[in-house]
Amino acid sequence: MGFKKGLRIYSTVTDFRDLTKNDLYVPIITFIYHCKTNRFVYHKKKLIVQSFIPYLPQLYENVKNNTNFKKIFDKFDLPNKKIILYPATFWAHKNHKYLIDVAKIFKNNGNNDYIFIFCGGGSGNLNFIKDQISKLSLESSCLILPLVSDLELISLYLYSHVIAMPTTGGPTNLPLYESFYFKKIIFYSEHLVYEKELSKNLVTINIDKPDEFCKKITNLNDDEKNLITEKAFEFYKIRCSFENFKSTYLSIIEDFMDNTKKWK
Repeated sequence: MGFKKGLRIYSTVTDFRDLTKNDLYVPIITFIYHCKTNRFVYHKKKLIVQSFIPYLPQLYENVKNNTNFKKIFDKFDLPNKKIILYPATFWAHKNHKYLIDVAKIFKNNGNNDYIFIFCGGGSGNLNFIKDQISKLSLESSCLILPLVSDLELISLYLYSHVIAMPTTGGPTNLPLYESFYFKKIIFYSEHLVYEKELSKNLVTINIDKPDEFCKKITNLNDDEKNLITEKAFEFYKIRCSFENFKSTYLSIIEDFMDNTKKWK
């Protein structure tokens, strides 16, 4: 395939879990092609980033009035502790080991207030995480759930204390926007916070310093939580709205049509 000079290739990323036969969500990788050097480069002013539009908030809005999420949550029969939820597949780059290190610090300090809940598909690193939990005797503070349903995951969001996302890669991840919608504090890898406005809606963590997580969650007060989550919810409504999604695509199409007029 040839590339025309001046053509922009855009990226949009959407949630494609649990598609119905009438749904089609396609993730597209972002590249800008530089014709003179025959390589892909990044042009900040020419790059449009469309945030995820997560599926769970839409589902929750559709079923919340006739679904007992407390009953769904109670089926997990979890101990009466503050839940730190990490909903992610067990790829190595998702960095579950960081939270195990946090749990180890809590244990050594005699802090039994929290329980870490991991839920996601076993994608290569699951057995390693299980072994680490066993070796460090963290079974009472780290729990791995099987791949949960959408309604079960919503219930975990609703009744969690905070969400954790110590991933090493992926600047936009589903739990980021899902936590914004469900008004839950998310502890997020600081090196992936790509803009100042985003940083106001979460708590950043240095994934090389698990002790930092311990200090930040211990010092987190209700007023601070409420302030951050309200800002995050407003951020979500703007960035993840279908109106914004539509506007993004219209600008792409209009720009594409303008460029085609310059081609010979």
